[in-house]
Amino acid sequence: MFAPWWLCAALKGRTMDARHREMININIPTLVEKTENIELIIDELVRKEAISENLADQIRMNNDPSDRAKALYCLLPKKGSPNAFRSLLEAFHETGNNSVALILKDNRLCNQSPTEGMSPTEEDEFFEEKYRMKTDPRGIVLLINVFDHDDEYLETRHGSKKDMKDLRDLWERMGFLVKDEARGTKKDIEESIIEWKNQEQMSKVDCGIVMIMAHGREVSPDSGTVQIDTRDKKTVNSEWIVKQMSSSEASRLHGKPKLLFILTCRGERTDAGLDLYRLNEFMNAPPLRDARPTIDSHGRFEGYAMVSPLLSDVLLIYPCAPGNASSRDPENGSWFVQTMIEVFNRKAHKDDVETMLKEMDRKLVKKTQDGIHDSFQVICTTSRGFKRRLFLNPPTTFSNGN
Repeated sequence: MFAPWWLCAALKGRTMDARHREMININIPTLVEKTENIELIIDELVRKEAISENLADQIRMNNDPSDRAKALYCLLPKKGSPNAFRSLLEAFHETGNNSVALILKDNRLCNQSPTEGMSPTEEDEFFEEKYRMKTDPRGIVLLINVFDHDDEYLETRHGSKKDMKDLRDLWERMGFLVKDEARGTKKDIEESIIEWKNQEQMSKVDCGIVMIMAHGREVSPDSGTVQIDTRDKKTVNSEWIVKQMSSSEASRLHGKPKLLFILTCRGERTDAGLDLYRLNEFMNAPPLRDARPTIDSHGRFEGYAMVSPLLSDVLLIYPCAPGNASSRDPENGSWFVQTMIEVFNRKAHKDDVETMLKEMDRKLVKKTQDGIHDSFQVICTTSRGFKRRLFLNPPTTFSNGN
């Protein structure tokens, strides 16, 4: 049996900063009442090395979730690592307990000088809600390219092999582990995505990214769903890929940022500039609270504004507007990838991903205005609960794109 919260609150530990220790101790009753997914929080704290496996097992001896939460908050200030407070805040955000993190923010102790651990300034920066991006490697990228097709009506995607090489070089410089799939059949693509999300190393990294380059088209106007053509005359539905990133399908990616680049056409139209199609202001996702997904008879999510806690922290990136074509140079590769390489190399050390996507969009428009491209192409994004800023934090050896 664990001591009552009021007794454990009186005990002093030596591992955590005294100020943070007290912030937890005085809020234990409220923290216990509000905390959800306590098992996921414990797992995250072990992963972040904030608590030991032995301490986690000791906490898990309590069968009731409330008792486990009480045990965690009693023991963490005494036996957690020096960085356990920061790790706890991160775990709150990564397990859907944002409101619990705010309990500690709103009840910070006044009139205390900064101490070791997390300074008041760092605490404020944390609550700006930036995704954690510190592991080595930062994350795992899966590059998928469908170069040619058994269907004679689908042209060979000349230039896409250069895109694959350039993207591999880019992500490796960003500190990511890169894997690729170039066989291009439906079976190969689906198996590579399942293997990507299920690999054991995914639990040890902070981010997951899939980039798929192929021919494609929207299922229906403005549906947001793309049918991706495979080499063997079949298709992969983009919503199937999104589903593989949900917490129920990819538990090792729960609470982590996931980027899905669907680099295909979404139709056959080109944008000559008479009606410049601007879609989706970045960082302006639909309301997330109390939203629930609906699924049609084919297992597809209806309405891409629907977000569930099981499907969150996903950002979908398209190279063009709905119904439009994505342009590719047969020698230099796609406009999108060329621009991405340029901007990410130059800005990734200081800007977040969505800010860089905005700059890419501006550059693509300007190249058409300057006569470099013959039609407009605008970048579109869809947020599935992508609620924090993602900085790639390239390794220190990477600086200013040099």
